[in-house]
Amino acid sequence: QWRFVSSALTPQDKPRLDMTGRSMIGTGVIAGLITGCIAATTRFAGSSKATTGATKPNIVVLFADDFGWGDLHSYGHPTQESGEIDALAERGVRFTQWYAAESICTPSRMSLLSGRMPTRMGMQHGVFGPTSSEHLPTTDITLAEALRPLGYTTGMAGKWHLGINEAKYDDGLHLPYYRGFDSVGHILPFSNHWACDESGRHSPKPGVDHATDVKRNATCFLYHNTTLVQQPIDHTNLTETLVADSERFISTAVAAGTPFFWYLAFPQCHVSMFTNTQWTNTSRNGIFGDQIRAMDWAVGRVLAAVDAAGATNNTIVFFSSDHGPHVELCLEGGTAGHLRGGKGDSSWEGGLRVPGIVAWPGTIPGGRVEPAIASMMDIFATVIAAAGGEMPTNHQMDGKSLLPLLMGQNASSPHEALFHYCGDTLMAVRYKQYKLRYYTEQLPFNNYSTVHCSHGWADGEFFQGGWGCHGGAVTTNDPPELLNIESDSAEEYALLTTDEWQHHLLQQRKSLSPVSPLWQLRYYADTGALPTCDGDGTNATLLPNTSLDGYAGASLSDEASPAQLLDTCRARCCNDSACVAFVVQPHSHNTGKPDGSCAVGMPCCWLVDAEGVRAGNQVNPNATAGYVRSSAPGPPSPPPAGPYADVLRAIDALVAEHMRTMVREVIPGNPHAGLSPCCSSNPSAGVCTCNYPSKTPP
Repeated sequence: QWRFVSSALTPQDKPRLDMTGRSMIGTGVIAGLITGCIAATTRFAGSSKATTGATKPNIVVLFADDFGWGDLHSYGHPTQESGEIDALAERGVRFTQWYAAESICTPSRMSLLSGRMPTRMGMQHGVFGPTSSEHLPTTDITLAEALRPLGYTTGMAGKWHLGINEAKYDDGLHLPYYRGFDSVGHILPFSNHWACDESGRHSPKPGVDHATDVKRNATCFLYHNTTLVQQPIDHTNLTETLVADSERFISTAVAAGTPFFWYLAFPQCHVSMFTNTQWTNTSRNGIFGDQIRAMDWAVGRVLAAVDAAGATNNTIVFFSSDHGPHVELCLEGGTAGHLRGGKGDSSWEGGLRVPGIVAWPGTIPGGRVEPAIASMMDIFATVIAAAGGEMPTNHQMDGKSLLPLLMGQNASSPHEALFHYCGDTLMAVRYKQYKLRYYTEQLPFNNYSTVHCSHGWADGEFFQGGWGCHGGAVTTNDPPELLNIESDSAEEYALLTTDEWQHHLLQQRKSLSPVSPLWQLRYYADTGALPTCDGDGTNATLLPNTSLDGYAGASLSDEASPAQLLDTCRARCCNDSACVAFVVQPHSHNTGKPDGSCAVGMPCCWLVDAEGVRAGNQVNPNATAGYVRSSAPGPPSPPPAGPYADVLRAIDALVAEHMRTMVREVIPGNPHAGLSPCCSSNPSAGVCTCNYPSKTPP
């Protein structure tokens, strides 16, 4: 009985496996399996070849899409075959409480590459569409941008989803090449999604239905670096193409003698489902399992490339997923195991808790399961620490280095608390083994599969409750729910606490909330007048723009951070007594023109009244927005009582401090810019089709 190791065999040689991962083939390929076992032992035990001469470790980040906590064999899936990802976990550290920062694609990927909560960047609970000019703010430093000054060569392939075009349908100014990646292979700037289906399950095949064809052609595209090469996407060899990009980059970087950072963001396992024919119907876990097997094969090939270059002992490998599974998609949606919720659910464990695996042979002791709390944002801080760099100081950073924990120097999590957001709404707080949940999203109803999964796959790409953070599908917990997540990870039993204390926490939560969605701020017309403090600060009135210096008599330095601007504005403009919400505009964006901005070189403090931003007011789209609660809290809080008094008191203090430092930017760009990529030089003609399988773009 031989365990299969995918990197040792070609896809055509790959045998079917039973649920234990044992081969079901005869003796004809025993020699190949023996070779595979030897290769795996060599790679994961530490390559027999010498490592590169670089003193800084190489970095490989392998990132799955819509992949749940329970989708891997090593995380308890009963029928998914064991493979390369599981072998990586066996030789590394497998985290059981690893959290994404958001429960949908774009904001989660923002947090991975920036080390910051997406809500700080102004990201709402949504994604950047294919026609949008929205993008990852240029004021935020990506991991690639942070590593380049440290001598790293950087590259990526796969799903991007952080912006495409700026002003023209083909300028590509927000693609990864312009955000610190030296070498960019084949990428999906938007996503592999429902309308890209080539199987006929979700939409007709090309040529069958013209309207569907047009939709697919407009939103399903593949780039090589900044050049559009396929529209719609031909999935036939997509995984193999991404592997080839990875192998080419790794061998070239090692040959050049420079440390490297390679980011491979898989299109698996986002619907639409696709695999090359050699993976079809090979998994006991069905079509979703086939997807995992193809991705698993790719992981093995990437690790084999690292080993072939002699870099295994000098390479840190991370594997994770952007968020939980899209459970509404039936057999195409994956599983969070015993956890409840999935993609789009920021209040449930299944939406945010995902696989997290870290391996660094020869440096990090492997073969262990780690229960400490960790965050996707920690990858940034961990990598920078391992590379000997310094964390960015121009923003509030949220990720923490996991190196002390990974190396056994510290047995506890570096996080005192994690704040679970849905857009700009704080849904819950994870504190030690506890979770305080303010809002709860609706889960699929009991007979959901009978109604929507008659063929094994969903009859539409949708989310229970409409993918929102508010409304009828979201319940306000009054009092909030306190759960012990470590003993009740399925979130079935709320702990008993005093209603008075929980009610106090809810009231505090309300006082900390933004008074209006931040995305509304950029759509108001310019009138040349903005609200500001009117003396006692109790009401906002429309007055001519007044610079912050009008209250303080001194300007802030060029190096003032957003947090300093926020604190200064609160202290000088509103005296920290009645500000419900306000916007701080950094002086670097002030023009001195009659367009609603302050004098050149002077930050502004604009108070937003209790009803939100008034119609006719304009906010610079490059401004920094901050939300704070009033320092006049009203009646004293009731004294905590009961067995969890200390827990509630600690969470209360952590939330208050967190909100005090919460500075939110505004996502730049227009979500309705109409900049959909198109192969044609005349996109208005509606013909956007191309396929250059042999083309090698610049």
